[in-house]
Amino acid sequence: MDIRDHLNEEAHYIDGVLADCLAPLQGSVMHAAMSYALLSPGKRVRPALCLAVYEACTRDRERIKPVLAAIEMVHAYSIIQDDLPSMDNSDLRRGKPTTHKVHGDDMALLASDALLTMAFEELSSAQMVGAFGAERCLEAVRTMAALAGVKGLVGGQAMDVITSSDEHVELGTIEYIHKSKTAALIQASVLLGGIFGCASEADMDRLRSFGESFGMAYQIVDDIADASTTEAQTGKTAGQDVKNRKATYVTALGLADAREKALQYLASARESALALDSGGDFLTGLVDLLAEKARS
Repeated sequence: MDIRDHLNEEAHYIDGVLADCLAPLQGSVMHAAMSYALLSPGKRVRPALCLAVYEACTRDRERIKPVLAAIEMVHAYSIIQDDLPSMDNSDLRRGKPTTHKVHGDDMALLASDALLTMAFEELSSAQMVGAFGAERCLEAVRTMAALAGVKGLVGGQAMDVITSSDEHVELGTIEYIHKSKTAALIQASVLLGGIFGCASEADMDRLRSFGESFGMAYQIVDDIADASTTEAQTGKTAGQDVKNRKATYVTALGLADAREKALQYLASARESALALDSGGDFLTGLVDLLAEKARS
């Protein structure tokens, strides 16, 4: 099957998982804003990565549903906050008005808080403990908390904010921001697939390497798209990085060298995926798809 078709099929499956998770909240004051953010159409790359790694060991995808939802909830929370006027002040995301534009800054912020806390509720539920045991669930919670917290996503966003007014940002700082913001959550996604799929220690190390390299490339390619494509193509406000004076590989190196850097990271990610004992086909397919986008 073509990797695009496979990814679309997985995204459709994950959309159903997300809708089911929010269904019990129907009628609550938070449901509308949370649903708007979480169920907005997307590629669902992060939970799809988790599912691919998990299914390398077992085909019982029913048991992993709460984990897929938790990953996308953390991602949606980060998007809501990233788009807020106090952060990137974005009007458009995935071809639709951003959450705060529709529901207001206050409800958007509360929806992001609700999604983040619900993610950890999903990872530590009685259902998950019964299916996988308390030890693995605790490891998953600690992994997600570490990579989404001060040493990961939140820390990267803080550095992004702090350096937004700087005339010159060193490449090492840009690398830190990208590793912390984008690569950390992608790394968490594959690691959670490994934790619940009982991957070997050697494969967990390979997954860490893959997640970091693929995540770095993913962000660089996104920055290239921001600088060189239209809103209709990306579904997001075009030129947002320039508007916000963001430090990216594009601003630091130029488009050509940024593309080359993305391809270097993708080569490293591909090597890690190929070294996995099993389950690397989907990962290498995504690497090749992103490399195609980087070259275009």
